[in-house]
Amino acid sequence: MELYLAIACTLILWLVLRAATRPRSDVPIVGGRLLCGYVTAAKAIFISKRYLEEGYQKYKERTFQIPGFLAWTYYVSSAKLITEIRKAHDDELSFWADLEQAQQGRYTLGPSIAEDDWHFALLHKALSSSRVENLLPDVFDELEFAFDKVLSIPETGAKVVKFYGTFLEILVRINNRILVGLPLCRDDDYTKSCNKFVDGIAIPVIILSVCPNWVKPIVARMVGAQKAVKAGERFLVPVIMERLQLETERGSVSYEKPDDVLQWFVDAAAHHQSDPKEIAGRVMSINLASTHTSALPLTRIFYDLLANSQYIEPLREEAELAIKDYGWTKDGLKAMIKLDSFFKESMRFKGINMSSLTRRVMRPMQLSDGTLLPAGANVAANAWGVHHDPAIYPDPETFEPFRFSTSIEQGESAAHHAFWTASSEYLLWGHGSHVCAGRYLITHVLKGVMAHILLNYDFKIPEGEKSPKKELFISVAAVPNMKGKIEFCRRQAKQ
Repeated sequence: MELYLAIACTLILWLVLRAATRPRSDVPIVGGRLLCGYVTAAKAIFISKRYLEEGYQKYKERTFQIPGFLAWTYYVSSAKLITEIRKAHDDELSFWADLEQAQQGRYTLGPSIAEDDWHFALLHKALSSSRVENLLPDVFDELEFAFDKVLSIPETGAKVVKFYGTFLEILVRINNRILVGLPLCRDDDYTKSCNKFVDGIAIPVIILSVCPNWVKPIVARMVGAQKAVKAGERFLVPVIMERLQLETERGSVSYEKPDDVLQWFVDAAAHHQSDPKEIAGRVMSINLASTHTSALPLTRIFYDLLANSQYIEPLREEAELAIKDYGWTKDGLKAMIKLDSFFKESMRFKGINMSSLTRRVMRPMQLSDGTLLPAGANVAANAWGVHHDPAIYPDPETFEPFRFSTSIEQGESAAHHAFWTASSEYLLWGHGSHVCAGRYLITHVLKGVMAHILLNYDFKIPEGEKSPKKELFISVAAVPNMKGKIEFCRRQAKQ
C-alpha cells in the first residue's frame, strides 16, 4: 500500500511541476488555461469536438492549442500547415515518439520493438496497392469461412448478434489469414487471444502514459504490461520455430513458403537479429493496429447503413452486378464505387478519430504562420474541422452516401475520390510518409465483408430493440456504440 501511495504522490507532484514550468506562448488557446490548463484538459475528455470546431472557426489559417494533462496539443487546419507537418522529418516532428506514447511499446511490446521499427517499413512495401491483389484469394476464402463460423445462421430463421463483437471476431480471422496463415488463423484459442489483446494492454497503457519515465519499469511489472503479448507468444513462437527449422533443414532445396506477414518477418529477422519472441511481438503489434482499426470503422459504417436503409438495395444491386461481371476479385471490388463512397462519407461525417497526423515535437520548430512549436508538445491536424468545412465538402452536416461516387460518375478522378486515398482534405489514414500502410488491404477487406453481407443476408435492428445509441466522443476519438445488436437472416439465394 505504501508503494502505491508513494507512486501516486510522485505522479501528482510531477504533473504539477510540468504545468508550472511550461513555457508561455502567444499561440491562441481554445478552452482557457485555468489551473494551468488542467480544467480544459479534463473537459476535453468529453467535449474535444466542441473545442476543435471552435478552433477551426476562429483559427482556420493559423495554429491553435488545446491543453492536455501530459502535453498540450497544437492543432493546424489549413492545407499549407498540414503539408508542413507531413513533410517534417522525424527528428523534428516524430510519428514514432507519439506512437510510443500511445502504445507504451517499450513496456507492452518490448524495447527491441519500440527501438527498431523495421517491420513497418517492410509492410509499407509488402502491402502496396499493386501487391494486395495477390492476397485477395486468401481474404475471400477466409471471409466466407469466418462468416459461417462466427455467425452460424440457420438456413431458416434469424439470429441476433452484437455489432462490434461479431465484426471484431470475423475481422480477427480474416486479418490473421494474412498475418499468420493457415491453420493458426482458425485456431479458436489463438483468435480469442487476439480478440483480448487490446483489452489486455489498454489499462497498462493508460497507467504507464501518466507515469514519468523513471518509474515506468516498476509500474509495468506491477500492472503486467506484457501479459497480453506473452499470451500471443504461446501460439506464435512454436510456429516461428518450426518455420526457422524448415529453413535450416531444407537449405537451398526449393519449397513453397507461406505467403503471409509472419513469413515475411521470419525472412527479414536474420538481417535484424530478431529472435522468435521478438517476431511474435511484432506480429501482435500489427494485430493491434489492423483488427480494431478495421472493426471500429465497419461498426460505424453499418450503423450509418441501418440509419439510411434506403441505400441498402442500390448497394446490393451494385455488388451483384460487380460480382457477376468480375467475380470476387480486385476488379470486382473496384467496380463497387457506390459502396466505396458510402465508406468514405461515413468516415468523413463521423469517422473514428477527430485528429490526424499527430506528432511529438522533438526540438523547437517554427511553422510558416510564425508559431514556434516547443519540444515536448504534440502537434496534430484538425481532421474534424477539415472534414466539416463547407468550402471543401458542400453541405458538410448532411450525410450524403454517394457524395464521392457521384463526382466520379460526373467524370472526376476515381483515384482522388477513392476511400483509400489520403490527402490534406481527407485525413482518415494520416498523410505523408507515415500514412497508413494497410489502407489498401483494409479497404478491400471491408468492402469484401460488406459485399458478402449484402449478397447473402438480410439484416435489421431486432424487434423491441431500440436504435443504437449515438457514438461516444471521448478525447479525440469518435467511438461507435459497441453494444448495439443486429438481426441477421439468410437471403433466399446465396451468391
